[in-house]
Amino acid sequence: MIYTVLGPIEKEALGVTLPHEHVKWEADEQKCYDMYYSGKYDESAIEESFQAILPVMIKLKTLGIDSIVEASPPIGGQNIHLLHRLSRNSGVQIIPSTGWNV
Repeated sequence: MIYTVLGPIEKEALGVTLPHEHVKWEADEQKCYDMYYSGKYDESAIEESFQAILPVMIKLKTLGIDSIVEASPPIGGQNIHLLHRLSRNSGVQIIPSTGWNV
């Protein structure tokens, strides 16, 4: 079983997969801590990122990419809200990283 931002899938459903990607890296560590520890998400920043990244995700899907392993840890600003929206709207399955990079 593979756990994506949209829920579990069977490994056979992975298809063509990019194994180590960073959809969006956040350099502001305080912002990262706020998202991870306090669940504080900036919806306007998510919308801006979504609008910029969605065309790339759609292009990847048209090129035959079925899944992406998104390797950004929480300290890199892993934004599950953004990843969920991108996956739902592009059709690309996104597998988020787990754990903390120290």
